Amino acid sequence: MATVAEDRPQSRNQDKIVLAACADGQIPASIIKRLVAGESPFRVYREHRGMTQAQLAEASGICHQQIDGLEQGGSLPAAGTAVLLAGALSISIDKLM
Repeated sequence: MATVAEDRPQSRNQDKIVLAACADGQIPASIIKRLVAGESPFRVYREHRGMTQAQLAEASGICHQQIDGLEQGGSLPAAGTAVLLAGALSISIDKLM
């Protein structure tokens, strides 16, 4: 029982972050919740667009292995790579990074 009580403040804080991020209606709550939970933004936005890694690789010109590495929590991409991925996902680079 103690763990549930301890989890509540964190949950409330996450809910506040989600509500604040969704206030302008530009980012769906489902995406914000996944990002706040620590999921890879590359995976979250790719899946939101209904794309496979192979489709994102083709659309961006970035190799499939590099996309997989980014989704697994590898290092941040070079600026040019991030621009290509953001363009292929039809999002601004600031949302992706």
